[in-house]
Amino acid sequence: MTIPDSQVKSDFETAASTPIEWRPELLQLAIGYLGSIYIAADANDPVEIHESTAMGISLVVFAASIGWISERAMQGLILYAHAARSHALGRSVLASDRAHCPEPLH
Repeated sequence: MTIPDSQVKSDFETAASTPIEWRPELLQLAIGYLGSIYIAADANDPVEIHESTAMGISLVVFAASIGWISERAMQGLILYAHAARSHALGRSVLASDRAHCPEPLH
């Protein structure tokens, strides 16, 4: 399934909680970040959840380190990845406990 560039940009900015100054390389990185987070959100294996979350986080740390995104955007994207990971790991608890975990964007 291919997601339109406009949707990738919208989802990435929503996860970052701040506007992004777009460049072609960053669009590809955003696709990788969102893909990693979606994999984590859908995984049932805790190791896969952690690995996919770590991959997504490493991409945004890299992007911030070379100036493609702001520190604020990086922090928002890291928080979003942590929320998605918590949600995925929380699927094994009671449904009422999961209601407090944010769901990933789709």
